[in-house]
Amino acid sequence: MAARQSKKAQQVQSEEVVDQNQTVEQVEVTEPVVEVVESGSELVQSEETTQADIDKENKIVDLESEIVKLTERLSDLKKELRKLTKPTKNDGPTKMELAVQYWKENQGKARKEYVEAFQKELGLTLAGARTYIQIIMTKNKVA
Repeated sequence: MAARQSKKAQQVQSEEVVDQNQTVEQVEVTEPVVEVVESGSELVQSEETTQADIDKENKIVDLESEIVKLTERLSDLKKELRKLTKPTKNDGPTKMELAVQYWKENQGKARKEYVEAFQKELGLTLAGARTYIQIIMTKNKVA
């Protein structure tokens, strides 16, 4: 009958050892606890089970490590994509630059007219158009 030894649990026995001077010493001797496991008609040996568990744990660690590496690689690729697709300042004038140019070319209009023009011409929202005209008028000291 094959037996499996548990590494976790051990029984401790005491033995008396007598030396030549007739003194008695207590010595602890550890013996592994032996478990018998039956699987169907076969007996399962601990070495095979233990090796299978170790292989499984190693595979899990390897897969987790691979996931971390792939996640880092994905993050790097996303950053590279953002850099390639991000519009640059060299693509043309900004909305503010266009708004200032429009204001300079059409001075003398009412604030409301600038807001409407910025919305139509530059595609700004109402709040954005109001903000832009306020900034332009403040910088150019227009009352």
